[in-house]
Amino acid sequence: MGGTAGVGHIVLSDGLAAISVFIEPASSKQPAPQPGLVRQGAINVYMRAMGSHWVTVVGEAPAESVKYIADAVEYRK
Repeated sequence: MGGTAGVGHIVLSDGLAAISVFIEPASSKQPAPQPGLVRQGAINVYMRAMGSHWVTVVGEAPAESVKYIADAVEYRK
């Protein structure tokens, strides 16, 4: 992904639709993305900050589902 180190990617699927979850470190070199929900055709994208990381969920799923998955991501030691 553009040579960005430390980006995690998980794909969730029910066999019909797929949802991608990206977790990447926040960078002071780039402007912070705008958190929230964006619809691009049939695809919903939801971004939120989580500590020093950004969680981005993308998929052809209802907006509520994409937001629910992003909000369910948590940091564990």
